[in-house]
Amino acid sequence: MSRALRIEFRGAIYHVMARGVAGMPVFRDDADRLMLLQEIEAQVRLGVLVVHAFCLMLNHIHLLCETPRAGLGRTMHDILGNFASNFNRLHKRAGHLWQGRYKAILVQDGLYLLRCSRYIHLNPHKAGIDADFRYPWSSYRGYLGGAAFPWVCTDRILRHFSSAGKYQEFVDDRADDWADPFKQATAGIVYGDPEFVKRIYRVAKHSGGQEDQPAIRLLRRSALEPSIETVLAAIDAALPEASECQKRRCLVWALHTHTWLKGSAIAREAGLKRSSVSKIIRSIKAGIWPGEEIAKRLASISQQLGLPQKSPSH
Repeated sequence: MSRALRIEFRGAIYHVMARGVAGMPVFRDDADRLMLLQEIEAQVRLGVLVVHAFCLMLNHIHLLCETPRAGLGRTMHDILGNFASNFNRLHKRAGHLWQGRYKAILVQDGLYLLRCSRYIHLNPHKAGIDADFRYPWSSYRGYLGGAAFPWVCTDRILRHFSSAGKYQEFVDDRADDWADPFKQATAGIVYGDPEFVKRIYRVAKHSGGQEDQPAIRLLRRSALEPSIETVLAAIDAALPEASECQKRRCLVWALHTHTWLKGSAIAREAGLKRSSVSKIIRSIKAGIWPGEEIAKRLASISQQLGLPQKSPSH
């Protein structure tokens, strides 16, 4: 399985989540929690990390952070790696503490940043361990004027509200609306509006991302390519006399010609069997289908929708 795509640049904002291996607790006592917070604070003091929000749960952690100098991977390696080494030494254990690589999504400033902070600060409440929003191992109390961690930067989030009380209303009033940013992120890595997705797609390409990487393909599709419904509507308008079966074949042609989707993904999008899609693709490659007349109409659809052309070598 390929590793998750990491996109790093100066000033990037991330929602990071790391979980204990097999769901095991990553903290045995408050001393462990303080030890992890000290590792995070050390990165803040070095100037490589700005922390906007955090929450330490029993078997996982959340971090909403910014990288002024890029390099999230190195920073998280130091935080999680140092903590795991010290944890194992103190508790006389061996083996992995964290479950694989941490998860990270790029977050757009503004509303998406606020939603991530709310999600993070509501974690203890939703877990049933913080009925009155006084959980000590979260940055939330600092936002409300309580005991604060001085290295947490609250300004970027609170500047969107007239007071800390208004931010509390924003969080508390939506305690039952707990949308998971990781599930809503485009391609599993970008949490923001379509323009932000386009920006990150360009950054990913310029930083050496390969077009055939699954995440890059999904970003490309979200940023540049019209929806399946839009393509089908264009085919329907260009080929009104065609049967539904023919229109589905045309959709396969469009997806095969203009996207980086593989056969199984094309079959899923077109609502066809994998074997049917394979036959259509073979006939396309052999020049048997779609034929001169239909090919002209499909070419006009491609131009109309601005569909990008794949490399001939694909």
